[in-house]
Amino acid sequence: QMCIRDWSGADADRTRLRGESDTLAAELERQGRLVFEVGEAAASCEQALRRSRERLVAEERALAESREAEKSTAARLHTLEDVSTRFAAVSDGVRTLLNASHSAGLHAHGVVADLIQARTDMEGVAEGYLEGFLPTVIVEDDSDVRRAADLLRAEGAGRTNLVARSQPAGRPAVGVSSNGRGELPLELFEDPRVQGRFSEGLTLRRSANGVLQDRVGEAVLVESLEAALTLHRRFPTVDFLTPQGDVVYASGVVSAGGRGQGDRGLLAHNRHMEEARSQAAEASTRAAMLEERAETCRAEAERLELELREHRRQAEAASRRQ
Repeated sequence: QMCIRDWSGADADRTRLRGESDTLAAELERQGRLVFEVGEAAASCEQALRRSRERLVAEERALAESREAEKSTAARLHTLEDVSTRFAAVSDGVRTLLNASHSAGLHAHGVVADLIQARTDMEGVAEGYLEGFLPTVIVEDDSDVRRAADLLRAEGAGRTNLVARSQPAGRPAVGVSSNGRGELPLELFEDPRVQGRFSEGLTLRRSANGVLQDRVGEAVLVESLEAALTLHRRFPTVDFLTPQGDVVYASGVVSAGGRGQGDRGLLAHNRHMEEARSQAAEASTRAAMLEERAETCRAEAERLELELREHRRQAEAASRRQ
């Protein structure tokens, strides 16, 4: 009986040990799988982190280039907007009035060219025809006119045209009145050499507030100087313009040569400023977008770095338990 009891006890121990061995083997297998899975996750995370860092480098490079472009467009715009640059080819009186308007108590609202936009194909024509009117300085009232005249004399500046918002326009500064006396003859536009009205190529900005109304008159665009000379004999009260920039005035005076279509006058300069403003705004928007994308990449890289550290910690812990 004693032997039977010993045998039974030994058999129970074997069963228990076999069970513990199986449990340990299963745990070892589970830990092995865990180490493998954690290792796989760490490797995958490491690859994702590498790709994220590469994207971050690319985004930061694009951001740096965009910032340089933003600085470049801002510098170009600053140069274009500089009074000395804008009015280098006109009377120094324009620069004097615009630069000193605040200190002199003068209400200057820019120049006429700021309020006129010409179609690109009409810029050269408009520059030549309105050449004397475009740099006219716009002021508020008669008191500003007197202050401006005093300042020009005091500074010894060149002769400068002024127009006050409060003054009525008795007739156009250039061209034929678009209504009332001086109306363009309808039969003129039946001639095949006539290409249209000068005003059709112009846009007066809303900010003009009526200062240009009735001051920019009408003229007729024709195909050539020969056509202008011939038509002026039939319609001597009309100003005729050509695509080459020639002008036959109602007075019979002819203006030819000088600036061409490709020349950069005040209207072209203003167009370049508008383009530069648009480019600067686009560059700023793109830089902001790239900054946001770079920040997203930085956050993603930081998250993956933390995740990779956690995977490695779990792998070390699992290895120690094996």
